[in-house]
Amino acid sequence: ENQIINLNLSEENLFKNMKYNHRHEIKKSDSNTKLSVIIYDYHNYIKDLIFKMRDMHIEVSGRETRSKNSWKIMENMILQKKGFLISLLYEKIPISYSFFFHNHFECIYFSSVTVRHNFKYSGINHLSLWNAIKFAKLKVKLKSFNLGITKYIYSRNEKNIDVKKKNIAFFKSRFCGEKKYDFIFDKKT
Repeated sequence: ENQIINLNLSEENLFKNMKYNHRHEIKKSDSNTKLSVIIYDYHNYIKDLIFKMRDMHIEVSGRETRSKNSWKIMENMILQKKGFLISLLYEKIPISYSFFFHNHFECIYFSSVTVRHNFKYSGINHLSLWNAIKFAKLKVKLKSFNLGITKYIYSRNEKNIDVKKKNIAFFKSRFCGEKKYDFIFDKKT
């Protein structure tokens, strides 16, 4: 299951459509004066900033999961008006990054990283994603926001879908977009 948020809705309705616990977490983290959000697009992007996200990702995961060239491509997307980066700071120190890319119509949630011990500050990723949705709607003026996979309905090999992937899908599903379904068939099917 994938979910796509209709950005033609008012900001108020986008917020009301979310599950209560997400709205609560966003309000809570938004009121934390020690937390701040910076959104980088082609206007204010600082060269090589995406590599700070890369470094944090390597630190959190304990390994490098994508090539340095792919990070450079993400940076180029920002500079070419095809993406933006959100940095969440605690007392002016980055504790989370999220990257989103887009065309002229749709924004797609691509990648996030948060230093794990900072999850004690509830609502961190909620706040980042909410700010991305608002930015895509109000600044980039897009029509939809693709959250990606929000539920794994059936998989022959359940072991291929780890708990982390299921948890991320559940988290995104609580933003309550329109549901779309993708079916993948293999030779065994």
